Amino acid sequence: MLLAGHSAEMSEGGQTTRRSWWRIPLLHRVAKLQQQREDQVFLVLALVIGALTGLAVVAFILLTERMGMRLYPAGGAPWRRLLFPVVGSLRIGYLLFRYFPYARGSGVPQTKAALYAREGRILLRTVLGKFFCTSATLASGIPLGREGSSVQVGAGIASVLGRLLGLRDEKVKSLLPAGEAAAIAPRSIHLWRRYCSRSKR
Repeated sequence: MLLAGHSAEMSEGGQTTRRSWWRIPLLHRVAKLQQQREDQVFLVLALVIGALTGLAVVAFILLTERMGMRLYPAGGAPWRRLLFPVVGSLRIGYLLFRYFPYARGSGVPQTKAALYAREGRILLRTVLGKFFCTSATLASGIPLGREGSSVQVGAGIASVLGRLLGLRDEKVKSLLPAGEAAAIAPRSIHLWRRYCSRSKR
């Protein structure tokens, strides 16, 4: 009886050993394939983020200019330059306070906070709010820059796409600088072209 029980335990232990013998390499292979897949997705996603951020910055500039031309047409009444900035500030301020709290500010400190304090999490709602509210703010005549807002929009695009594809928080945080760099790139190219045109003179 004891020998039979002992042999049964040994057989069960042998089966467990055999199972673990082929399971451990299989788990390593699966983990390696997942890591390779994640790296490939990360590379392709960085290129997609750069393209989408570039298009968003171009749309940002065009929308701001079109709205500004409608608000301040050539030969328009002087009262527009006094009324529209005030009304625009009040309306955009209310929208930011009520619906888009994380879209407030210049954009760069908010992006840093998302990167270091919120695991790279920027909501699509924040991206859309930053895009349209900043466009309306600039078009109404308020003297603000596009660079900080573009940085937050680019980082937001990276965050939304990374989380949508199920990447880990570390990978999502690594994607944010790709969106930020893509947001600044058009401005840098423009400055470089101006520098080159002046140097030729």
